[in-house]
Amino acid sequence: MDYRGNRLRRKVTTCGECQRRKQKCNREKPCNFCLRRGVPTRCHYEEDSESRTASTKGVEFMPTTTRTWQSTITPEFRLLSQTGYAQGSSTNTIVSHSEPSDAIQSGSSASRHDILAILDSLAGNDYWQLTTQLPPPRVVEGLIECFFSEVNWHFQILDYSFFIDLYQAWTRADLNRNTANVQSPSLELLFFPALLFQVLAIAVMFLSQDAIAKTALGLWDCHTTRMLSESYSRIGVSLSAFFEQCMPEIIIVQHDLARCLWLKTENRGLLAWQVLGKAIRQAQVLGLHQCPQPAQKKMNDANPLEQVWLQEHRQRLWVTLFSWDSHMAILLDRPRTINISDCTAETPIGCDIPVDRLNALPTSISASTRPSLFVNRLFTYSLARKIHEILTLSANSRIVGDYDIVRRLHTEIIDLCKNHHPALRANNPDTSWDQQYPAIKKQRQFAKIMANSVILSLHRDHIKVHEESRDEAMKAALACLDAQHALMGLLPPNQQRMYGLSCHCIDACIFVAYVAKIQGAVDSNLISRVQTAVRETVIRLELLDDESLFAKNMTQVLMRTLHSLRESAGHRPTTNSSEAQSPSLTQEFLPQVATDLNMDLALQDGRFRPESFEHLGGVSTSIPSADFAFHEDEAFFMNPEEIEFQHRFE
Repeated sequence: MDYRGNRLRRKVTTCGECQRRKQKCNREKPCNFCLRRGVPTRCHYEEDSESRTASTKGVEFMPTTTRTWQSTITPEFRLLSQTGYAQGSSTNTIVSHSEPSDAIQSGSSASRHDILAILDSLAGNDYWQLTTQLPPPRVVEGLIECFFSEVNWHFQILDYSFFIDLYQAWTRADLNRNTANVQSPSLELLFFPALLFQVLAIAVMFLSQDAIAKTALGLWDCHTTRMLSESYSRIGVSLSAFFEQCMPEIIIVQHDLARCLWLKTENRGLLAWQVLGKAIRQAQVLGLHQCPQPAQKKMNDANPLEQVWLQEHRQRLWVTLFSWDSHMAILLDRPRTINISDCTAETPIGCDIPVDRLNALPTSISASTRPSLFVNRLFTYSLARKIHEILTLSANSRIVGDYDIVRRLHTEIIDLCKNHHPALRANNPDTSWDQQYPAIKKQRQFAKIMANSVILSLHRDHIKVHEESRDEAMKAALACLDAQHALMGLLPPNQQRMYGLSCHCIDACIFVAYVAKIQGAVDSNLISRVQTAVRETVIRLELLDDESLFAKNMTQVLMRTLHSLRESAGHRPTTNSSEAQSPSLTQEFLPQVATDLNMDLALQDGRFRPESFEHLGGVSTSIPSADFAFHEDEAFFMNPEEIEFQHRFE
């Protein structure tokens, strides 16, 4: 006879999670370990389950409205959050056979119990102290206005209407350590300071010289501006770290996207690419890439008109993520994070979102109406989808089997440009809106830069074999330089530090120098045209030398590009008297730093690698300065021992 069933078992007093993980539980509800891991909803005790079983005997399979969603959820569905299954997949049989309540169906809306647990965890850390680092409300509002007027017209990472609503709700709530537990705010409001700090960090970098906020914050020079901007961005990252264990929210994706923009503006392209990947994964958990998108509690609670605008808001966010991922992949030569075959999301309408969303319907934009600021993003989205096709077919590399694929894709890109909104197309544009809306002229040139950059990337690897590709790529590079010059003439000085604008121009310059090198000689008219564009770019970058090491390194790169072009044209560069007396001084004493090596590599394949120049500690001055003034690097005047010591640690 088996007596094992009658053996006495010691009563378990720890929660199920601590018992499973063999941790010492403090027996609170929720316990310390479940709070620390961010899973307070999994903290259950054996006596609780026994009492529930006794009180609901006979009706345990009939969940009522008074039960919490934790008790009604099936064991299979509870495992989804532990194993990382996405919500709302039509092919997921576990999800399709379960009918959880709104708190689970939303995939992002935290329950009241979760919020209280989060507030308990925030009470003992630096969250509330960090939120007090915000500047006065008047300065905050000035920086928000600067962000949307000086930055967001181009990058389109936030929608003004939704952001202002959230900012006003957060201001009214007036959350602090003492009132938060009473109000039980939403996760959106708790996370909002993290997004706000990223917005302020970006706005600080784009303040005009006469901005009131610049004086109020004491930003008298580039150094203090960069320090404050980096401080704000780091605080935003620190605040977001408190919510890492929470299910994603739209605002969390927006925070990562804003952080990515800040890193790009700081010329940290590689880090920006990594943060963008994180934002994309968060968005995919929310199902932004799907159509129809999983139901959200916030959308279910809103009125029908607000639901339409919320859907438009979510679709725009996905379009921005998709566009950034594709264009960074082809420009930085990086793998894509998004697989287009997984994406079924619909394209947003793209109209302006009014502040009063409850009294307006989304309307499509016709060729005869003014284009919204988001129309250009839809154009780059179309280009991004074409980039996916280019990379999937390897049309931008020599391994493509049929060159007709390259011709077809080139024609399709040209057709996209022709079908762009009449006010924004490059050739024969409708200029009737230019005076009333100056941003249209800027976006027109930006669309031209983006399209020609994709064409250049398509043809770059084929120029040695196909003369047609060489001609088309050269034409695209020159068109990119012309559009860059026109755009910079329209931008005020505080907007000229945008990362992407310089990268496309430098890429075109390096490619032209590469073509000149493999051809041996280039037409003198072409040399003159490119020299002018390079000089103008160098002048703009020199203005940013104090603010950006990347700009300082790029100044040297462009000067070497210009030197290579002059040699291809048969001209010897002019040298000053000091260089004539000691022509080998720099080559003898200055080390060959990574800038020279990366530039030589770029001239071998005509490909620009921005990340190679972002964190270099010094640049070489071994190339003469051609026909215009050049400020030597300070390393030129150091003795050899100091130089070797400095670069050893850089």
